[in-house]
Amino acid sequence: MIEPFCHPGGWEPSLAAAVAAAPLAVDGAAAQRLSRYVAELLRWSKRLNLTALAGVPLVERLIAPTLPFAAASVYRSAPAFADLGSGNGIPGVVLQVVAPRARCVLIEPRHRRACFLRHLVRTLPVDQTVVVEQRAEALGWSEAERVELVVSRAVAPPATLLGWCAPLLADGGAVALWGGGERVTGWQATVAGAATVYCRPPR
Repeated sequence: MIEPFCHPGGWEPSLAAAVAAAPLAVDGAAAQRLSRYVAELLRWSKRLNLTALAGVPLVERLIAPTLPFAAASVYRSAPAFADLGSGNGIPGVVLQVVAPRARCVLIEPRHRRACFLRHLVRTLPVDQTVVVEQRAEALGWSEAERVELVVSRAVAPPATLLGWCAPLLADGGAVALWGGGERVTGWQATVAGAATVYCRPPR
């Protein structure tokens, strides 16, 4: 059972239920960091408008739908991943807290939101994670910097997002979008929980 990290907001039992229902084992330390994350998101949202949701709806509509992806093979097989347009930390921070990869990159161009993400990385803490304060279109990653997986909520239409993500991907990499679902020319789409996973078809 997750103990409340800060002032009661009614969301702690919902978060505990979401963790218990997730198709992966979340240890006590990770569960506590996840609880702390929700508390910090609610606290910072009062100033930065990070999400319009609060309390139980935040857990049920943002946190709970993210957790099953942490058990998906496309995530488990990726040594490194990036969250494009990370903003409030969903899905990237949630995934790295409950099922950490060797490297996590949170990409966020807006300065105040990037400050929030750095605060999370430092204080939760979120291990093996860096924040890149830059627009996706301006990123010029070398082959060594590229990742096996890019995740993102719907910050742009899927075709646009995939265009931004492609230069960040290692060979054979995949993109998981929450709020996607439509077909995009040149990509194969499958479903993993609440996310749509796009891969380049084999040549």
